[in-house]
Amino acid sequence: MILVIGDSTTGMHAAEVAEVSLKDVVVTGKIQSVYDVENLVKKRSYDEIIVDVSYFTEDPETVATELKKYSITCGKRFIILALGMAEYDIVKELIKKGFYLFVTNPMSGKMKEELRQAMSGYSSLLTEEETTVEKAKEKEKSSFLENKPTSIAIAGCCRRIGTTTLSLQIALYLESLGIRCAYVSMSGNDIQIMRRMFTDLEIDDNDKSIGRIRYEGLDMYDDPSKTIDIEGLGYKYIVYDYGDVHVDTFNQYQFIDNDLKAIVCGIKPLEIVGVKDIINSVYSSKCYYYYNFVEEKARGEVADIQRTYDKKTFLIPYIPNPYVLNQKLKPSLEKFLMTDGDFSEKKKKPKKFGIF
Repeated sequence: MILVIGDSTTGMHAAEVAEVSLKDVVVTGKIQSVYDVENLVKKRSYDEIIVDVSYFTEDPETVATELKKYSITCGKRFIILALGMAEYDIVKELIKKGFYLFVTNPMSGKMKEELRQAMSGYSSLLTEEETTVEKAKEKEKSSFLENKPTSIAIAGCCRRIGTTTLSLQIALYLESLGIRCAYVSMSGNDIQIMRRMFTDLEIDDNDKSIGRIRYEGLDMYDDPSKTIDIEGLGYKYIVYDYGDVHVDTFNQYQFIDNDLKAIVCGIKPLEIVGVKDIINSVYSSKCYYYYNFVEEKARGEVADIQRTYDKKTFLIPYIPNPYVLNQKLKPSLEKFLMTDGDFSEKKKKPKKFGIF
């Protein structure tokens, strides 16, 4: 499958060069902001991604930086379409960022030839030696992606439902097994509150640039833009706390792209509305469900709501301190984490935690 972030003409050329049906080419149309590319490349897995940079309104450095970030995130090389722009700053900036597959000739026949070369991994702008260097970098990037930590995404049916508590409990449980794990607040708000609440946080000067604080032996981050840097720090798992799914900043495609996913739910009237929205959403079948603030006597009500996903549904016990691992929660956490095929292999001897 080929993704063309550009017009239908480019899509037809891509189908012709790749010798595939137009049905195997997804054409987005003209995209004016580079920030829209992230959602497009994450919607599904593509064999080739062709990006027409001529319509972007951002400055060249921003375009190059963002495209590099997205190419690393999705693990695919980008073919850059920049017709008649071989000497433009945007192309120079993209080369600086390590892009090497370009289509710049505006003449139809030449354009298709360059596209054919690019799909074969050959650059029309760089020398053979430079192309070899960039291919080596691509191989190194692939190696990084193979060792990328397992990502766990937690979101809630509404505000203040307990996504941070569950996220921290998962991270603490993994750490108790000797598995390196980090917590990332995708809004940043919760960690800012933590910074004010606790005066004995272990903060290193070197950590401030990446937004990290450490408390009770757990690494926590509050800058989602540093995700790529965090993923390279050697963690086996990273727990991403997305908060409320209904806020404007919630990115459902980014959420779906994580390896493991859980939604924190409730049974109060407003919470039920949020739960029903989620169950009717595109990502409902891909998630596990944790019900919070629910008494045992209301278990039947939860079972009725979760009829379709009963085997993926758990109750969260009373957890007064999110930084102390709740023993009653451990069985459900193990079931949830077992959906990661490598979980059993990552287990090590347990280690002790300090408590307040």
